[in-house]
Amino acid sequence: MGNLMREYWIPALPSSEFPVPDGLPKRMRLLGENLVMFRDSQGRLGALEEYCPHRGASLYFGRNEEGGLRCAYHGWKFDITGECLDTPTEPVERREKFCAKIKAKAYPCHEVNHMIWIYMGTRKEPPPFPAFEINTLPADRVGPQRIMGEEANYLQNMEGDLDSAHLDWVHRRLQEDSPKPEKGIRGFWNPTGVSPVLDVVPTEYGAYYSAKRILQDGSEWHRVNQFIFPFHTMITTGDGMINLRSFVPVDDEFTMLISLYANPAGPLPTNFVTGDEFWAEVGGYVERTNDPRTYFLTKANKRNDYGRDLKVQEETMFCGIPFVGNLQDRAMTELMTNGKGEPIYDRQWQLENIPVITGQNAPGEGFFYPAGTGFLTLPLAALSYRNGQLLWLAMLIGVVVLGTRALVRMNCEHAKTATWMAIAGFVLLSASIRWGSSMRALMK
Repeated sequence: MGNLMREYWIPALPSSEFPVPDGLPKRMRLLGENLVMFRDSQGRLGALEEYCPHRGASLYFGRNEEGGLRCAYHGWKFDITGECLDTPTEPVERREKFCAKIKAKAYPCHEVNHMIWIYMGTRKEPPPFPAFEINTLPADRVGPQRIMGEEANYLQNMEGDLDSAHLDWVHRRLQEDSPKPEKGIRGFWNPTGVSPVLDVVPTEYGAYYSAKRILQDGSEWHRVNQFIFPFHTMITTGDGMINLRSFVPVDDEFTMLISLYANPAGPLPTNFVTGDEFWAEVGGYVERTNDPRTYFLTKANKRNDYGRDLKVQEETMFCGIPFVGNLQDRAMTELMTNGKGEPIYDRQWQLENIPVITGQNAPGEGFFYPAGTGFLTLPLAALSYRNGQLLWLAMLIGVVVLGTRALVRMNCEHAKTATWMAIAGFVLLSASIRWGSSMRALMK
């Protein structure tokens, strides 16, 4: 999956997963591809396709030693670039030739500020490494990552992170003076209850927007968020910290939300909570297996309603799921389905099964852009009508031009062409008139 995504550097695993050179290899899965990652004798990180190019045995069982990963099946050995270092099962006189021809699929790794990034694209030279602050600041200003596994498609989860309106609902406390629950933070409070107004600015790297709320005293609260290709968001935290959130696709049905924090002004606060400690409040992670999808899956998950506390929901918070990290958001987005009950939220199905996409915020009538965004949302039928009119107009111009040339030059071939174009134009016009009522209704 993700030929476009492969052209970007992708955050993969924390450096702490590979504490020493020549340590045990670790399975990883990114973009639907199974990998084996390891730190070699020189401390360099490698990421190879899991399957040995010799017979397809799993390199996960290989020995990581003396500058490379040796397959447990026949002893073939590969370095972090995929170069074959040894083929001990081949005759001595043929080994050098074999090594020159055999290469394991390898992906470049870059390690910075507690995190390992991978480039999985096709370029001979990887693109420039992303200059996010969390990658350029000194290491003592960047915190250990917080990672949460999410059992849904990356886009489904990221969409929720880009939504600001849900703060007034799933994240809110019941009353302004509601106390902090035992687990999680206190929750938001919007004194007016009025939904935010979005001001969206497209950019070369994605988009950013401000969600404006008007407070009771007339002042404005702006919550600024960014979308950065291919799967990053950056939400203002209000405390001077930087938070890059990456929704990394493990495959089509599973995602890692990797949150990286940094303090541009100086060292991190002494009370900064690391990833493992952060999730301890809701039970920590499930017991890890050799399946990468278990690495960062929290014990609070869809099998136990994410640790929902009905007493808290009744007395303190609008939603009883603990407000810890993105746990509440994850509960909402993981369980979303389209109209066919499929777990991956496919908006194309809705576009095909809702007759009209309206420009109004009317329940059940379709999708709309917020007022002031500058977009005109047209019914599908109106789009077809407009396209038909444009095609007919092009045909009419062609008829006039060719017909005129035919009269001037008495060219029979041009006259025949003009006749056929006129017939085609008439057919297109007749078809497009069928959609005229939709266009007129829209323009009223």
